[in-house]
Amino acid sequence: METFTPTTNPLDAQWLSALVASLPVLAMLITLGVLRWRAHLAAAASWLLASGVAVLAFGMPLGMVLATSAHGFVYGLFPIIWILLTAIWMYEVTVASGHQLCQGRG
Repeated sequence: METFTPTTNPLDAQWLSALVASLPVLAMLITLGVLRWRAHLAAAASWLLASGVAVLAFGMPLGMVLATSAHGFVYGLFPIIWILLTAIWMYEVTVASGHQLCQGRG
């Protein structure tokens, strides 16, 4: 299996390398907070920028970028699905037992 070890200073200036590496995070914050894009569009734009930074600035092979992206997607999807399923299950248990979680007043 191929491995990739990035250099910590690919642009020969530590501050510039750190700035370029932070671009995907900044893009996510700006597209969500300032431009008010939908989350899936902001995430896709940030992923494209992160992929570009990985390939162009850090020299990561494109195949490895795609493979690690797929791995991260699948690995991140499991906890989200787990939380959703348990929330639905708790709701169904509450409905079946006849209890109310929030009782309005007055």
